[in-house]
Amino acid sequence: MTTPAVREMAGRCLVAIGAGAIVGLVIGGVGGRLVMLVLRLASDSSVQGVLTDDGFRIGQFTTATIFLLTVTAGLGVATSALYLLLRGALLRRVRAADRGLFMGLYAGSDILRPGQFDFAALDPKLFIVVSFVLLPALSALVSVLVIERLLTVEPWSRRGLTAALVIGALPLLPALPVFLAVAGAVVALRSAPRLDNGLHQLFRIAVPVGLTLFAVRSAVELWSDATGIL
Repeated sequence: MTTPAVREMAGRCLVAIGAGAIVGLVIGGVGGRLVMLVLRLASDSSVQGVLTDDGFRIGQFTTATIFLLTVTAGLGVATSALYLLLRGALLRRVRAADRGLFMGLYAGSDILRPGQFDFAALDPKLFIVVSFVLLPALSALVSVLVIERLLTVEPWSRRGLTAALVIGALPLLPALPVFLAVAGAVVALRSAPRLDNGLHQLFRIAVPVGLTLFAVRSAVELWSDATGIL
């Protein structure tokens, strides 16, 4: 690929990594902590300081909290990078809504566990279920909207924006080789137009079908988990 094309690809990767990390940190990390604060205030005082199943002390800010914020930023990067890779196979007008719905169902079914102490001891139960479905859905929705908006900006043309994205991406430096490898594979693929077009057509069918089936499975699991908690 030409140098301008590589430059554009690098800009797109920076957008996905930086925006994904920032949105994941703010909505998933800080939003998640605010939800836990509400649950702690609404629950019985006996849960204060109790160690949860995930290793966090209820009502306390510890190094585990910082770790959680880093994890949510990393999850934001991973899902945003996957979206960037698959976005060409998704319908333009419903990309944000589709991804928000999918992540709400998938993450909700993964997070909610009726048998865990966290969900048995904390109240109100309906707030727990709604919050841990809406948070990942909102994070995914916002990240898509931000990424789509930033992809219309000329790569590297705004120093302040570039600096903010780079800062957002800094905690994810250990994963940089993975992103470089994927970006390199995409660059190599686009240098072979026939193969690129063939895979693109395959993805336009396989990706929506696969996501739909996965979403249905997640919805069934989420319903079972939610009814178990409620």
